[in-house]
Amino acid sequence: MSSEATGNKELPDGRYAEWRGLIFPTVGNVKRDMADLKWNRPEPPPSPFALYEKSGDYWATVPKAELTQWFELESYCIWNGQRCAVNDELPPGILQLTWIGSGNPDEAARLGFHPAWEHGMFLAAVPKDEVQDLHQERSEIPIQSNPKAD
Repeated sequence: MSSEATGNKELPDGRYAEWRGLIFPTVGNVKRDMADLKWNRPEPPPSPFALYEKSGDYWATVPKAELTQWFELESYCIWNGQRCAVNDELPPGILQLTWIGSGNPDEAARLGFHPAWEHGMFLAAVPKDEVQDLHQERSEIPIQSNPKAD
């Protein structure tokens, strides 16, 4: 979800790592003892960032031991009295929600959710002004080394 939809002007939902005093988006899972960082600043990237031609983005793979923080930001809200994960805001003013409930299809339908592509997941697209307690939560991710990588 966009950072403006959550009220956080700094970072949109996603995974991030702090390296050398700067916060960078990270990709998916950290591999072994290394982390993939995306350069997200207007100035030219320093070494070890290199251009990934398919996307036009600059990426660096750095030792996990050099990270000082690793965390994930996710947005949540309350809609129809139910806690929901906020997936996106498309179009502006309309939030795509995932129900964090029992997985019961009858209950989901009664609450206004429809089945998603994955069994047991239910979605709704609702006007932003119909949700309450829209906020972003931060989850710390352990940085310790992966013993299987040694």
